[in-house]
Amino acid sequence: AFLEKAEDLGKRLIYAFISPSGIPYYLVNLRTGNATNPNWSRKSTRIATAGSLQLEFRQLSKVTGNETYAKRSEQAMDAIISLMPEDG
Repeated sequence: AFLEKAEDLGKRLIYAFISPSGIPYYLVNLRTGNATNPNWSRKSTRIATAGSLQLEFRQLSKVTGNETYAKRSEQAMDAIISLMPEDG
């Protein structure tokens, strides 16, 4: 039962990863799939939040056998890494 609930939640949260930057949105309406960043964050996502999602989605892929979750999270991590300056 828990695995089914986890996968259902993953299917709803996957919309967070559909962003122009590749970095997941901070908020997802679980009913509609509408994803956005809050105004108080100046419409940005916290890097720690994006990193945490990556760990959680990789584990979800592992326990469900559905690689979609891991692939989306890897794309997000690639987007985060691309923001780092080459010299530092």
